[in-house]
Amino acid sequence: MLVKGDTFEVVATDAQQTADHNIYVEWFNNFYRGFTPRLDPPLLFQRSIDRSEPGLMKIKCNIHDDIVGYLLVTEQGFAAVTDDDGNGVLKKWPAGKQSVNLFHPDYSFVNADAFVNGDKVLLDRSRLTIDISATPLQLHFVGLRKKESSWPNR
Repeated sequence: MLVKGDTFEVVATDAQQTADHNIYVEWFNNFYRGFTPRLDPPLLFQRSIDRSEPGLMKIKCNIHDDIVGYLLVTEQGFAAVTDDDGNGVLKKWPAGKQSVNLFHPDYSFVNADAFVNGDKVLLDRSRLTIDISATPLQLHFVGLRKKESSWPNR
């Protein structure tokens, strides 16, 4: 996760010499680095983030299909990540009525149940609207369904 104004950086530190990496993020105006057959690590990709994006962005290597990651850029830096059991914590979020957008590359929040501090709350597709008076808040999600098709590998 990054905040608008941060620098997105990927450092490839392969143990052996590599055939290069071509980092690709659909959101960026990407450029092709070219293919260099034997570069010594570390390889570096940097890009300044000048705007936020309301969702996960897939990060790929156009040379190695098995190298995949995700990037989230927020306006204020408020985010949480759940564990494999659907548990997460909202820490240091501002007080008041807040809208929390939920993202997962492989699972859908439609028809799932959401709980905040043990109380069931309304989950509108992939958005929670909650009144925050104090943090941390314990989140729990059940009934997530695997999406029919995950984001395609291009």
